[in-house]
Amino acid sequence: MRLAVQDIALRAGSFRLGPLTLDVGDGEYLIVLGPTGAGKSVFLAVSAASFLKYPRTQVVFFDKDRSSRFACLRCGGAFVEISREATGAKLHPCLL
Repeated sequence: MRLAVQDIALRAGSFRLGPLTLDVGDGEYLIVLGPTGAGKSVFLAVSAASFLKYPRTQVVFFDKDRSSRFACLRCGGAFVEISREATGAKLHPCLL
């Protein structure tokens, strides 16, 4: 699977994201870093939602602090709270 984004941009009020261009090939990893309010969660939500145009696509977020909740619900998905506070368990996605 490959993720390619070209000149993605978003404006909402005074918030500005992009334009961003990236290409992540099969077997490669992507890490998104930035300060609070820089648009990391918005970028990931928009990128994930763009995959939903393909039949039988499933998108899974491992999300701390519920930043993907709105996008998940808006796209018709199910948001499952897996925090330690909600379940008493600690999630280690890399061990799955």
